[in-house]
Amino acid sequence: MAKKTKDWPIPSIFFRTAYNLVDLGVGRHFRPASFISPASQLTHYCADASWTRHQEILRICPSLVKAYINVHPASVEWRTPSGEAIDLPHLRCVYISHIEPLEYLRMPHLHQATLDFSTLSDCTISPAVQYFLTNSSHNVQRLGLRGLRGGAVAKEILRSHSRLTELVIMMNFHEVDAHDVSCALIDVLNVNTAEDTVVLPGLSCIHIAFEAASLTLLDNDLYIKMLEYRWKMQPRVLEAATLCFECGPWPESNARLEALCCDGLDFTLAEVGNVLEFMAYEWLCRPKWMM
Repeated sequence: MAKKTKDWPIPSIFFRTAYNLVDLGVGRHFRPASFISPASQLTHYCADASWTRHQEILRICPSLVKAYINVHPASVEWRTPSGEAIDLPHLRCVYISHIEPLEYLRMPHLHQATLDFSTLSDCTISPAVQYFLTNSSHNVQRLGLRGLRGGAVAKEILRSHSRLTELVIMMNFHEVDAHDVSCALIDVLNVNTAEDTVVLPGLSCIHIAFEAASLTLLDNDLYIKMLEYRWKMQPRVLEAATLCFECGPWPESNARLEALCCDGLDFTLAEVGNVLEFMAYEWLCRPKWMM
């Protein structure tokens, strides 16, 4: 058996005759492989690459339906060479690891999007997010938000998704104010009793996941209050809720939550080894064969 070394050349990817290929994954963090392919028929795309390489591939894949766009390493220049957005007219599902590229992706028929805010240090609506809200979010029904730092940004984003029926919030922070941040995010979903309004009245499924953290960051009373308000809304829309976490302590039983379950709420409490792996296929748009 030949010994692998770091000096092995990485071969180019040649699929010149693979006209039936529709699902492609590329995992080359530091030395991305070249991409030469009949790409117009590709419908699924999953890649770890620089933003420059992602642009090259996405521009020749107009038929994409599902895309996992992990930008590595982070780019210092997000602007496309022409300054124009990349058109992805058939894209229905996307995960993107950085917010900045949203300003250069036009995805008018998105059904599901997972946006990662983990690399941002502030809590403001950036031009990239504003571009996404204006040009690509009108039809989104399933939305994932990862690494948000506060409720103001979440409220602005959620108010822009009137058709949203399913939401996942992935919390992956370790700051001292993590509890306050989680409360702010959950409070966004609560009913505003002063105005008698609720964000996303059509929300049927709410999933909250804590990465590398325990449920001690969760304000149980605030969370259950939010579920109760939505469960009592008429007409009733809420059907399911999930709490997913990586480490204990396992929460104590709660009579109010048990009452909701007895009344028909499909509630799941899941302790998993790795939240990202648990969420990968459903919310990060990664194919099972690349897990």
